[in-house]
Amino acid sequence: MIGITMLVAWMSYASAWWGYSLIKGYNLSLLEIIGPVNYYSGTWPPAEAGNSVIIPDGTTASLANGEGTGSGNANPNASTTALVTASGGAIANQSTIIAAIKAFNSAWGSGQQLTCWLNVIAAESSGNLTAQNPSSGAYGIAQFINGPSEYATYGGNATTVQGQITAMGNYISQRYGTPCAAWAHEQSSHWY
Repeated sequence: MIGITMLVAWMSYASAWWGYSLIKGYNLSLLEIIGPVNYYSGTWPPAEAGNSVIIPDGTTASLANGEGTGSGNANPNASTTALVTASGGAIANQSTIIAAIKAFNSAWGSGQQLTCWLNVIAAESSGNLTAQNPSSGAYGIAQFINGPSEYATYGGNATTVQGQITAMGNYISQRYGTPCAAWAHEQSSHWY
């Protein structure tokens, strides 16, 4: 009887932690909670702790600076691997985009705000400077609906990463206040 009670207690705990992790966006499967595999070192979540995580191709990436580094017997060209974000996407032009974000707002250029901003970028355009949505006409890194002209509306330009990030940052600041608020809206509505 004690064994059954302990099993029920463990299952309740695992189910609750799994539900909490999904709400927080950690995307853990129930099996990862019950039988965790060490895909990261340090405290959870790694995005807040600035620790390294292992990307499925066998490389590691620092969530603090967004740079990949090769590890062990992984792909020898893995040092250029892009940060994999919570939305599951990788970001092109990653180091240039991070530098532009830091230049726009140094407080948003590290930690949780940087991670949130990168998640929005990954979900919207994967960092592609010329990405264009064929149905809506949304354009660029920020996927502005009115195309290149909207970048100028928000104080940037559509021709450079810095110009697009500046416009995106001004838009996020005016509409949401912070990148994490924009990311929360992106998660709930699939647009920001």
